[in-house]
Amino acid sequence: MRYYIHVQLPLFLMVLAVIFCSETVVMLLLPYLVHEEAGDWHRGIIDAALLLVISAPLLWLLIVDPLRGVALFERHRAQTIIENAAQGILTINAKNIVQSMNRAAETMLEVTSQAATGRPVIDLLPAWTPASLQERKFETKVTTRSGGSRPVAVSISPLDPDRDEGHILMIRDLTEQYLAEQRRVEAAVMRAEKLALAAQIASSVAHELRNPLTSMKMLVQTNREEVLARGMPVEDLDLINQEILRMELSLREFLSLARHSPQRLEWIQLDDVILRTFRLVETRARQQQVELQFSPASKPVTLNADRDHLQQLFLNLAMNSLDAMPSGGKLTVELAESEEGMEEIRVSDTGTGIPPEILGRLFEAFVTSKPTGTGLGLVVSRRLVEEQGGSISAINRPEGGAVFTIRLSRNPDVVPTVGADSFPMSHTVS
Repeated sequence: MRYYIHVQLPLFLMVLAVIFCSETVVMLLLPYLVHEEAGDWHRGIIDAALLLVISAPLLWLLIVDPLRGVALFERHRAQTIIENAAQGILTINAKNIVQSMNRAAETMLEVTSQAATGRPVIDLLPAWTPASLQERKFETKVTTRSGGSRPVAVSISPLDPDRDEGHILMIRDLTEQYLAEQRRVEAAVMRAEKLALAAQIASSVAHELRNPLTSMKMLVQTNREEVLARGMPVEDLDLINQEILRMELSLREFLSLARHSPQRLEWIQLDDVILRTFRLVETRARQQQVELQFSPASKPVTLNADRDHLQQLFLNLAMNSLDAMPSGGKLTVELAESEEGMEEIRVSDTGTGIPPEILGRLFEAFVTSKPTGTGLGLVVSRRLVEEQGGSISAINRPEGGAVFTIRLSRNPDVVPTVGADSFPMSHTVS
């Protein structure tokens, strides 16, 4: 209806105006051109001839020629777009005979349009079958002149949905996609091999150091009690004990990499795990004058996950953030609204940020910016996230510090009813 009002109606009115004006001129000229005694048939022939002679040029100049120019322009523009399209475009008739193809299709199929026109489409696309028109899309490989093959994806649409006049085929080169997938698989294999080697080394080192550290820890604790009973200062022993604890933390990272414990899935509230992490790092945060802030979602987030694995994940990230803020700052954990079936958690700090030279390799084994770091904490964190069907990424904040974004799968289709435990909406340590 809108097309009729805006396009057809103005043209119709213009034609009527031209005919009316032409007929008016004819009526004015007719008495001078036809004798009064001429018969009606004679007057009618002259009237029609004059109307044709006057109205035809006017209709051509005012309507036909401008419309013809627009049609030629649009046709040229459409041909230019088709010829320069990145995707291959090929048309076939109702008998599946090639009618035309653009330059991209010539490149992908390695055949000229002139050579392809008039040939059955199956000559160019070997995977073509009578069922292809019903399936509307398929993937195949075309043979190149060098004897290799090029993967392509083909989608099919009718030229005219109302009439069986043929189809248009959109051809997309999948070479880059296949190469990217191959590189991704190779990178994953290489990463798995590195992790396996790291796990083997980690297991050996951890077992060699664990027993001596345990003995040292027991001796320090025993001597501390004796020194404290005598009323003497124990600061040096506390310092030794803190260093032993730090070494034990590094060993736990090694063992976490070496031992792959199976998941123990249970329904948990993510708020509970994050707040428990805050309680674990609260003392160190207070000593470093780091503020801890938790921004929950609008409603409690429930996951079917391994509580210990998530606890280790958030503890690793929190400890990394505290390492980056030795002189104070702010550590924020935010639960963000995410797409259906996924939850997004952002862990941000105001520390020194991630050095650009290691940002792209942050989750690889033994990559660290800390002088005493093992480079395994984030490797373990990534594995824990992937076990939950999620992903983890990191960027530097423009205003300083870093942001880790974790996306976790809720896993189940139906979220059960969980007891409404009360969690504080924010947790702050000065």
